Amino acid sequence: MPGKKTKAFKEEFARFFENPSRETLRDLLRQTVGELNELDFKEEWPEKAELAKHVLAIGNTGGGCVVFGVEDGSSDPKGLSSPKDKAEVSRELRKYVPPPLLDQLDVVDFRYEASEYPRLKGKVFQVLFIPDDATRVPFIAAATGEKVREAAIYVRRGTESVEVNYEELQRLVSRRLETGRSSAAERDVRDHLAQLRILYQQLSPTRETGSADLFGVGDLVRHALGIGTAPNPDYPAEGFDTFVARAIELKKGKVLAVLDVSFPDQ
Repeated sequence: MPGKKTKAFKEEFARFFENPSRETLRDLLRQTVGELNELDFKEEWPEKAELAKHVLAIGNTGGGCVVFGVEDGSSDPKGLSSPKDKAEVSRELRKYVPPPLLDQLDVVDFRYEASEYPRLKGKVFQVLFIPDDATRVPFIAAATGEKVREAAIYVRRGTESVEVNYEELQRLVSRRLETGRSSAAERDVRDHLAQLRILYQQLSPTRETGSADLFGVGDLVRHALGIGTAPNPDYPAEGFDTFVARAIELKKGKVLAVLDVSFPDQ
């Protein structure tokens, strides 16, 4: 459970994210206890591939922002030595970040000529806002760079931006489906599997051999009479669960293609 300070800081972050202003950023930096999954601090703008990884990770983890001008680790608000133009940020990220996410990014400047918080006076900060768009997750890296890999999916885990594991990918896909905006093809995948399970249930994997047990005799009598079971030759050689497991492995690429995502190589 988060402590009172962390909870209060998360509430302060939510207030800033919903209503970005010089005042709400000042209050956020005044009460900071460090980074969150939704919030990253950078003293300066990092190399573009590294920045892309953080953007993708935050975009896949519910949205958030990166505050530039705050020292990593200490959360010391030093201010930026050289602010960037929004168009330049977009150009640098275009190679790595897919358009549905890139086009929604926003960079906002916060300058403090005077402040109730003296440590901010005369300093400038920039904040990169990354939206939460559950209808389009997961966002996938479009190219390889120094700290990002093409076709990889990144998430925030323990305030770090890391490659997704299979369970996290499952949650991302489920979150997208829960928006109710899944395509007809996505719904077909679920419908076909449900119908296939019903068909499997109509057949028994075994059938009786010998005389029919018309009188409900016990197992010992059935054995003495030569009544037993044998595999049903009409039942599919591959059980339903085995089929689904094999289909997932063989068709994973196609299923994820329907969902407009790709799974990184392991």
